[in-house]
Amino acid sequence: MTRLSGRVALVTGAGSGVGRAVSARFLAEGARVCAFDLRPEGLVELVMSAGTSALAVAGDVRSSADLDRAVDATVEAFGRLDVLVANAGIHDGDAGLTDLSAETLERLFDEVHGVNVKGAVLAVRAALEHLMRARGTVIMTTSISSERPGFGGVAYVSSKHAVAGLVRQLAWELAPFVRVNAIQLGYVATGLRSAEVLGGAGVLPPAADVATRVPLERTPELAALTEAFVLLAGDGAGAFMTGAELAIDSGQRLGGPPARR
Repeated sequence: MTRLSGRVALVTGAGSGVGRAVSARFLAEGARVCAFDLRPEGLVELVMSAGTSALAVAGDVRSSADLDRAVDATVEAFGRLDVLVANAGIHDGDAGLTDLSAETLERLFDEVHGVNVKGAVLAVRAALEHLMRARGTVIMTTSISSERPGFGGVAYVSSKHAVAGLVRQLAWELAPFVRVNAIQLGYVATGLRSAEVLGGAGVLPPAADVATRVPLERTPELAALTEAFVLLAGDGAGAFMTGAELAIDSGQRLGGPPARR
C-alpha cells in the first residue's frame, strides 16, 4: 500500500481517535507524517513505531504560533507539505442553551469553537504557503452535526456547521491551487471528549448501543474510515474533488436525530 508515497502530511488531533488512525494509515500508505496534538503522550507510540517517517509536535490548535512551529518542523524534517488533516475537535456533552449558566455557556462556546473552528482555519493559514507550492489538499473532519441538529448541543452543532461553511468557502478561495474537502462522520468509537469547562469526560455511548439505531445496523471501525482520507489525499478521484463532504455515517442521517428533549 503506497498510494501516498512521496507525500507529507500534517495531522492535528493525532494523539487519539480519528487523527491517530489517519496518521497510521497515511504512514502505511507511504506518506511521512507530522503528528500534532495538545497531549504529547498520545504521540509517542505512533512516532516510535514509524521511525524517521514521522515526527511529533505538541501544541494547541488555537495557537497560531504552535501551528507555525508544527509546519516549520514538518518542512524542516521532510522538505515539503502536501496534505493538512484538520481533525482536532471536542464535544459539548449535548449541553443545551438552558442547561448552563450564562458564564459557563460563554466559556463553553469559546473552548468548543476555539478548537473546532478557529483551530481548523488557523491550521490552514499556517500551512497555506507550502500547500499552494505543492498543489496540495486540506481534509477537515466534520460530523453529522454539520448539517443536522440533535447529535450534540448548541456549541458543538453550531461549530460543526461552521466548519462545513469553512470547507466551502476555502475551497472557493483557494482553487485551483489547494483542494479543500471534509469527511463527515456519524458515530465512530473515537474516544471523543467534552470540553474541559465541562470536565473533559468521554461523551460517546458504546458502539453496540448505536448500531441498533442506525439503518445499516453497524458502525465503522476507525481503520475502515481512513480509506476516505486516503481517497481525498491521493491522485485518484479525490484529486478532482473540492468543497465536498463525504458522509460515513451508517445511514444515521436517514433515521433523523434522537427525540427532542
